[in-house]
Amino acid sequence: MPASVLDGSVASVPGSDVKCVKSWGVVQNTPENVHRQLWSETKEEKLRDDDTMIDHKIVEVLDDAGNYQIVYQKYKFPWPLSARDFVFLRFVRTLPDGTIVFISKSVTHPDYPEEKKTVRGDIINSAYVQKPQDGNTLFGYMVQMDPKVPLPSSLPS
Repeated sequence: MPASVLDGSVASVPGSDVKCVKSWGVVQNTPENVHRQLWSETKEEKLRDDDTMIDHKIVEVLDDAGNYQIVYQKYKFPWPLSARDFVFLRFVRTLPDGTIVFISKSVTHPDYPEEKKTVRGDIINSAYVQKPQDGNTLFGYMVQMDPKVPLPSSLPS
């Protein structure tokens, strides 16, 4: 899907050491198609599109409509860092104006305990917004995620 970036920024969040990254752009497709691509992408498609991804599974669907899901993802990190994994709840809503919003936040799940040699990251907040705009989609992404990467104390914060 052709797209163009309009804006991107990094912001401090009061009470947190973890910054929030957000960006906006325009995707030349409908919000429904953009959402379908993001929400329904298979493990094979994700692995093809992201060479850092090791695994992607929908662990549990929590409602009949499939709007609430627990997801597991695992990623390679560059040496000497260990792989990172995430277990998160994601849910989707369509607003009256046709805007589609889906939000994710880390959770725990008994079938996916933390693994040795893998660091469990924390998705504090994450949201995709897909708003109709002149036959295209105004696409926004925001994430506040802690990958639990230890930084040397000599680095300024």
